[in-house]
Parts: sequence; C-alpha cells; structure tokens
Amino acid sequence: MMVFTTVRNRAMVKTAARLGVGALALCGAGAAAQEATPPGQAASGDEIVVTANKRAEKLSNIGGAISVETGEELNAANANGLRDYVGNLPNVTLQTNGAPGFGKVIVRGISSVTLGATTGTYIDEVPIGSSTMFAAGGFLTPDLDPADLDHVEVLKGPQGTLYGASAPGGLLKFVTKLPDTDDFSIGAEEEISTVKHGGTGYSLRAHANLPIAKDTAGLRVSGFYRKDPGFIDNVATGAKNENDVTSKGIATNLLLTPSEGLSIRIGGLIQNINADAVNAVAVDRVTLLPVFGKDDTEFFVPTGNRAKIRLVSGTITYDLTPDISLVSATSYSKVTNADRGDLTNDAPLPTMRLFDVGTKKFTQEVRLLSASNQSFEWMVGAFYTKETSNRTSIFRATLPNGEPDTSFPLFLESLGDSKYREVAVFGNATYYFTPQLDLTLGARYAHNKQEIVEKDRGLLGNPDDPDVFLLSIASKPKDGVMTYSAAMRWRFDEDSMVYARAASGYRPGGPRSIPLGVTPPAGFTDSFGAEHLWNYEVGLRSSFLDNRVNLSAAAYYIDWKSIQGFIQVGDAQLQLGTFGNAGDAVSKGFELELNTRPVEGLTLGAAVGYSKATLERADPTFGAEKGDTLPYAPRWTVSLDGQYEHPISGDWVGFVGGNYRYLSKHFTSYESLAFTNPRQAVPLKGYGILDLRLGARSGNFDVTIFAKNVTNKYAYIADTTATFFGPAFESIVQPRTIGISFSQNF
Repeated sequence: MMVFTTVRNRAMVKTAARLGVGALALCGAGAAAQEATPPGQAASGDEIVVTANKRAEKLSNIGGAISVETGEELNAANANGLRDYVGNLPNVTLQTNGAPGFGKVIVRGISSVTLGATTGTYIDEVPIGSSTMFAAGGFLTPDLDPADLDHVEVLKGPQGTLYGASAPGGLLKFVTKLPDTDDFSIGAEEEISTVKHGGTGYSLRAHANLPIAKDTAGLRVSGFYRKDPGFIDNVATGAKNENDVTSKGIATNLLLTPSEGLSIRIGGLIQNINADAVNAVAVDRVTLLPVFGKDDTEFFVPTGNRAKIRLVSGTITYDLTPDISLVSATSYSKVTNADRGDLTNDAPLPTMRLFDVGTKKFTQEVRLLSASNQSFEWMVGAFYTKETSNRTSIFRATLPNGEPDTSFPLFLESLGDSKYREVAVFGNATYYFTPQLDLTLGARYAHNKQEIVEKDRGLLGNPDDPDVFLLSIASKPKDGVMTYSAAMRWRFDEDSMVYARAASGYRPGGPRSIPLGVTPPAGFTDSFGAEHLWNYEVGLRSSFLDNRVNLSAAAYYIDWKSIQGFIQVGDAQLQLGTFGNAGDAVSKGFELELNTRPVEGLTLGAAVGYSKATLERADPTFGAEKGDTLPYAPRWTVSLDGQYEHPISGDWVGFVGGNYRYLSKHFTSYESLAFTNPRQAVPLKGYGILDLRLGARSGNFDVTIFAKNVTNKYAYIADTTATFFGPAFESIVQPRTIGISFSQNF
C-alpha cells in the first residue's frame, strides 16, 4: 500500500484513510476418532478437554500456556461478548474502536499499529478473518454471543506450526457445542438490564437439540437477539443514549455418525452487530478531561459500526485404521464491517469518514494423525486458503441525516481490492522416552502470494484531477516462511508436570503500490517483509488436594523482529508514505492461574499476568522510539472470581458470586507518541471493575440478579480520535449496569 505526495501530512492522511482506523486516520483438531471424550466436556472429574494441539487432550496435559473459559462460566457471569471473554485472562487485552465487532485481541503485549492480526482466530476447526493488514484482519475479530459456545481457548505465544500465519502472539479459539444424537432438549434465556444515566437493554437466547436418528444423527440450533443499552449523549444533535447496540445471530451444528469410525460435522453461523453510534466521550486534548460531561460527546454527523459474519464449515473424521485417522476441515466465510466516523473538526463543514471492508475466505485443511496414548505420536497435514478482500474509504461532506452533501467536492474516495493465497504443509511428532518424559517437535512451511490494486480520487486522492481515479498497481510478491516448535514435558507425579517450549510465528509481508506513471524515489521497494517472532517459555501445571486446587504458571521471553508499521521513504522533495518493517521488540513476563474449592460449595479463582513489552529498535521515520511500551500492552492484568452455592429448598440451590478485573496503565499507541504535539497516543490509566451476582437454580430453571461495574468506575478504555482539531474522543467503561436474567432448560 503506497501513498504518493510531496507533503508528509498528506501522505499520513491518505494512508490512514485507506486504513480507516480512528486515531491513526488523521494523526500521523478435530480430535482423532479414538478420542472418546468430545472437546470441552469433562474427561475425568471436572477436567476440561481442549483441542489446542488439534487433538482432544486434557487441559492439564497441554505443554504450553493456555487459558480456557467454559460456556457455563460465561453464562454464570452474564457474559455478552468479547470483552467479557478476555477480561478474566492473564496477559490478554482487547483494543476496541468504540463499538463491538471492531476489536483486536492482544496476547502478551504483541501488538502493533497496523490493522493486521497478531492473534489468530478460529471457530472450531477453521480460521476466520483476513490474514493481511489490507483487509483489517486484526480488527475483524468475531464477537460471538455465548449462546452456543462450549468453551473459549486462548493459546499464548506463537502458533505458527499448527495454525499458520497471523498468529504470532497467540490464538483465540471458539469451540461450539456438539449436538446430542440421543436426547431431545430445548432451552431459553431472557435478560433485562438498565445502565446508570443510560437506557434499558434486553436479550433473548434459545436453543434446541434434535436427535434425528439415535446414535447416528443430531442437530443443534441456537439463536439470540440482544440490545445493549446506550449511555452516551450527543450535545451536537441532542440525541440521548445514542450508542446502543443491537446484535442477533443463529448457529447450527449437524452431527452425523453413519458408521463406526466416521463422523461428519456441518456447521453454520450468521451474526449481525449494529452499533448505532460510537462509545466516545469528548475530552480536552491536553488534560483529557471531559469537555461537556462525563457521558457526553460532540458528533455532527452519524457514527457507528456494522459487523457481519457468515460462516459454513464441514469437518470429517475417519478412522483409516485402528491407529490412524484422517481429518478434513473445509470452510467458506464472509466477514464485513462498515465503520462511520466524524471528521467535522478538521473540515469547514460537517464531514463523514466511511470505512467499509470485507473478506471472502475459503479454507481447506487435511491431516493424518496417529492414535493418542502411544509411545510415538505424529501428525502431518496440508492447508490452503484463498482470500479476496475489498476496502472502501471515503471522506465527504455530509448532511445531518448522514446522506452525502453533493454541493461540495469529494475530499477522498480510496478503493482497494486485494487477494491472498497460501499453501502450507505441517507436521509434528511426540516421542515418549518414558511415561513421564516426552519431546514434541513441529515444523511448517507456508508459501503465500499477494496482490493489491488501489485507486483514489478527490481533493486528497488526486489533487490534479479530483474527479478521476488515480490508479496504483502493486507487484505480486511471493514469500516462503518456515516456522518451528519444540516442547518437552516432564510429569513428576500423577497430577503435576513442568514443560519448556520454544516456538516461532510470523505475519506475512505484503506488496507496495505506487500511482501509475510516478517514478519511485530512492529507497523504494515493491514489497515489505514478513514479521518473525520467537517465544521461549517454561511452565508448570499441578493439581493437588484431590483436585481441589489447580495451578498453572508460565514465564516467557519473546523476541519480535521486523515489526510492520508506517514509515516514509524518499527525500524532502519526494516522499512516499508506506508500510514497512519499522522495528524490533521484546516482550517478557509471566502468568499465574489458580482455581480452588476450599470447602463444599465454594469456588475461588485468581489469575495474574505481568508483561513488559517494549520497542527495541525503530526506523527513524517510524515516529516511535526505542524503549516505548507497545500499544495496549498493560504491565499487569489481574482477575479474581468466587462463587458460593448452598441448597435452599428441595432441588433449589442458591448462589452468590462476584468477579474483579484490573488492568494497569497502558497506551493507545507507542508510548513516546503520547507526548507529541498534537498527541498521537493516549495514556490510559489503570482501573478495576467489580461485578456481582445473586441467584438460585433448580434442575430446569435459573434466576440471576446481577450488577456489572458495581462501583460505577469511570475509566477510558480506547482512543477513537479521528481529527487534529477540536476535542479528542475516548471510549469509556460501561457505567453501572443492573439486570436480571431467567433461564429454562428441558
């Protein structure tokens, strides 16, 4: 992606427009068939089974850092979306752009200012979202409702060997519930809530499990409709509580087991998220204090966000022999996002920024794997993806109703069409020297090819002839990347083990475009390189006191090379603003998770993460400096959770519980940019949020009264500023929310 201009600020404006991101815009296994336990269900006692290594394994056997939240835990906490998933996990944060459906998950501080993903995303066996920065792959993370989730896995550290590109920081994996081929069941949940100084919200969830043929076929269908209450008032238009969000979706899973050793799973997902306005408070650029009121904004044109997911997938597992299984996973997905912002403060009249992006993605993976619990286990596989993406960025004069004001010339219209194809082969093998000691080695070779065509018009896009598109065509770079992993586990007793792991990951490079007929300046190349990352960690997992205490801990060191970012090439007479390999970084820290049942009916949990992620080298034109803390990378993350249950009467059980989450101070971009004029990064103060719940349940019914952000903590969580002048705009924690939910299951 390339911008041609002789003025540095115009290059920054135009490239940021192509990206469409707020603050940057203007400021510069399936399991082997032998595994009888389905993923997510208890393997023994209360143990969770996960598919992190593309096998069904006990969580306690995973030789790497992983955090898991079950669907039951999410429902008990009245979770509604991505922020609720990641809030309890150590060294995991969410960068939002002011509305659900447009967020980036960050693990262990591995974050950059591009729109490319540093954390990969899977739904069951298939990846979703773009692999490149050209289609905002990092910010189009699915924000799934927990209605049909069995559990959520977050794998920490690079997952390049098994999961490929764009997962250098880790992997977010949604695991949906399998149909039951034996028993019919239905259920529903209703919720109503109100937010302090805001509106009223409500939701309805329902599911049905239909056994089509006993032991042979089953169908599970679930759906939801939710309105999250708004709490931001707009002083420019007089609108109240304008940032309410409406979400709806339906998920289906069909399971067929026509013969022993053969299973076929077909899944479908449709979800829409409509945010009527951005969660953004107008604040003073210097003091960061609210200009009008703690819950007030000033937008002259409509803002908001529309996110859509369409996914169909199929997974076939077949036992070729008693010791070898074949798994085939196929998917087709379409992810789109339409984001609206207000640029009026930088223009002589009301002006809107529109950023629409979408990716159509086809994937196919085939792998062979040996049975588990053998002295030598292995897996080999091949993967293919084809992605077609389009992006539209428009700056235009706008009428109060959001329609274009055609009496004024177009400021900018930037269009981009990109393609990404990747073919990969991978494999790993585990050898058990003894039942207590084993070594796993893995490798992956991936070859990708990219292309992008861009065109721009308008006063900023083609100042010589604003009505005509200026065409930019990039080269079609090809790149081959190797990633590796090695892990050793030692079980020093039945319930405890230590491990050491080293693994690499990468994000693909990409092409650079330049307007046709323009002579590139000195230093210009037609592509930029991939990022590469190595993670080294040691960890411990242990259960003791009859599994009443479960402990996991890990310490890590990450070496991140060739970070991608916005740089300048050329000289004072001719500059090109483009993406390039802008620096190196290091992240080091630890994670600790403890869960215990000290007495009957009482469960307690604690999670602590420490991460020091800093820039070690920076290109002179990058803007950031050596030693800067990376964006959205708090040093400390803490979560405390507890619940006590006690019989009330008959089969009714009462419960009371709560959760406390804390993030320490962090920055919305590289740390030194928080002290520039104008400010290009915002320091976000540390804050803690307390949630409480009280309720009762029987075999079929559940009623819960809950309060989120009980102390009504006021804190900034993201910077959504998109202009040089006027107020800055900061997203805030949702104020105190009180509600009640009912559920029925039969």
